[in-house]
Amino acid sequence: MTLLFAAMFGAWYFQTLYMQRVLGFSPLQAGLAFLPQTVLIAVGAQVTSRLVTRWGSRPLLLAGTVTAALGMAWLAQITPHSTYSADLLGPFVLIGLGLGSWSRR
Repeated sequence: MTLLFAAMFGAWYFQTLYMQRVLGFSPLQAGLAFLPQTVLIAVGAQVTSRLVTRWGSRPLLLAGTVTAALGMAWLAQITPHSTYSADLLGPFVLIGLGLGSWSRR
């Protein structure tokens, strides 16, 4: 979990550069492109806080880590010809849902 969290910080930096340099986004557009991920982290934290009493924290942490890792693996497949809606939004959703399960520990 620690390694995945550490990888996320580097990934966010390079994702921002990718959106600005390759996709031609402005800094504001690149920041707004992370909004779905941010909203899903907040939503996931609210849902997880209710589910932890029923299932415990271990299964939720495992599911969140696997979900975020799948999003990162999907994100590793981008190319210079990728687009935001086709190739970045899906991984951002998975990562946001996965990280949402970590926030209430």
